[in-house]
Amino acid sequence: MLQKSITVRKPKDLILGIILLTISIFVIVVASGYDLGTTRQMGPGYLPIILGSCLGVIAAILIGGSFIGEVAHYAPFVIRPTIFILGAALTFALLIRPLGLLITVFLLVIPAVFADGGRRLKSILTLALVLAIGTTLLFPIALGQQIPIFGHVFSH
Repeated sequence: MLQKSITVRKPKDLILGIILLTISIFVIVVASGYDLGTTRQMGPGYLPIILGSCLGVIAAILIGGSFIGEVAHYAPFVIRPTIFILGAALTFALLIRPLGLLITVFLLVIPAVFADGGRRLKSILTLALVLAIGTTLLFPIALGQQIPIFGHVFSH
């Protein structure tokens, strides 16, 4: 009897699939403690269980697909973009309350742009300004979100 070995052809898909499956199981287990309700009158556990199940299906597709097809060749992991993108997210989290949306978005664009490498200062500042004004017009003004345009630093 000939036995074929199973090889992982796309390891990133396998890892992501396992992570998503773990999250899916966690969501379903936690949500199962809530009242499910019916389709007509949904309880607090209905939507999380549906979404957790959909996430589980996506995870299963990723895990299954990681064994099929051609072997994927990936570029080596580069730490620079990761640090700058996480830095931008951290900048937003730390500065949104004291500085407000307008200035925070302007400031977070700068480290995010450096994740990709060299850019000219004029294009960085233009992008930051356009995104800051655009998000300010969209979220607090057009959509009425309760996000301060200027933070408490400017209210004194």
